[in-house]
Amino acid sequence: MSNRQRPRNQRQSRTRKPADVPRDPVAGMEPWLWAMLDADTAESRGDAVGALKAVERRPLAPDGTPFWRPSRIVRLGQLLYLGPAAPRWAISRWILAQALQHLSQTDRGRAARTRTRRAVRIVTDLHGRTPLPEPGHKEVDDDEWTRIVDHDWVYRQVHLFELGGLDAFLADGASADLVAGADRVHEWVNAPMGGFTYLGASGATLLWLDQASLATVETPNVGSAFHLLPGSTAIGRLVPAGGGVMFESAPLEVPRALACAVAADPEHWLDRLRDSAKAGGCLTRAERPTWTGLMSDVPLVLVDLVLGSFLGDPVPGGRHDPADRARAALLLVRETLEDLFADPGREHEWEDEDDEDDGDTRDDWDDDLGSWETWAIVHAVLVDPGVIAAIGDVVTPEDLALLREAYDLLAEPASTWVGRLLDERRGAA
Repeated sequence: MSNRQRPRNQRQSRTRKPADVPRDPVAGMEPWLWAMLDADTAESRGDAVGALKAVERRPLAPDGTPFWRPSRIVRLGQLLYLGPAAPRWAISRWILAQALQHLSQTDRGRAARTRTRRAVRIVTDLHGRTPLPEPGHKEVDDDEWTRIVDHDWVYRQVHLFELGGLDAFLADGASADLVAGADRVHEWVNAPMGGFTYLGASGATLLWLDQASLATVETPNVGSAFHLLPGSTAIGRLVPAGGGVMFESAPLEVPRALACAVAADPEHWLDRLRDSAKAGGCLTRAERPTWTGLMSDVPLVLVDLVLGSFLGDPVPGGRHDPADRARAALLLVRETLEDLFADPGREHEWEDEDDEDDGDTRDDWDDDLGSWETWAIVHAVLVDPGVIAAIGDVVTPEDLALLREAYDLLAEPASTWVGRLLDERRGAA
């Protein structure tokens, strides 16, 4: 075209910059999004190995920080190393984790985006805050959105159950093979909220009082009461697992009056929480260290803290070597059994140690973490992927004798794979 000027309206259209164009939150992230899609697809068909390969392609974000949630890496490692020893209820929990990440984090379809927004809105409303726009909006605090989606107990419950996220994933995301390996996960969809009093632990089991029926209930000691003391009250969902029941995730500690109100009217538990919020009650542990794997409800940060107390600081830029973690796990088993036999009638709780001269290998625990049931901690450490992978290479005959003593005090799946290890060594002898 010649030097003739373009019409005014064409010149303006090329130079005008909209004032309020939202920033694109995924600009330049295509390689990582492909890795996420590949990992999601592999998980949905029950392929932990394929998912881990996708994770390993892009372990770090563009800024050099870890890209994947720690809980996702740990649960894939647990499934990989436990293999057939993984209980079927763990596959059900894997499905719940996928329902959250597929339908919220990758925003598959209008219904998924609506479900996420509604769940976040409910949480912010409970706290009396202004609803958050979607991530990427110029006025949204992406960190606050992430804290809710990744850690808020109410968000998880609302997204999976009240708004149908689990049911939708079972219908549209999970493969038939994945569902076939789970433990009655379709029955988990309609599991009601309940109110419970925690009565205490005994090795492999936890004992609760159901505030609705006033009957006692046993659940496996996989750390579901890691944050509770006997007599504490909580709300949560009991689901079928094996020949009994368990909590689909660690229940939420609440005041006794609120637990009883939820037990009496489980369908309207959100209304009861809203009433509690108006009265100044605490609702969630959104800021608590709630990353967990599949096999235990003990936070991963506590597992690292316990192992680290025997090992000191990890190597720069990473966790301790798996062999070192396995040795630390065996030291924990030894110390726990020594404490048990020294005082068989004691409450098995992990206590703070204040005496600097007692020769104990444990550091003082952070006061914010509270009190912990000993065997829940042992179970959580023994189902750490690094421990499972390396313990066969470092275990000694003396360690095997200790594991035989611990076997009957462990919940599944720690008891199964410890039993398998003992059988293998007995057969090789």
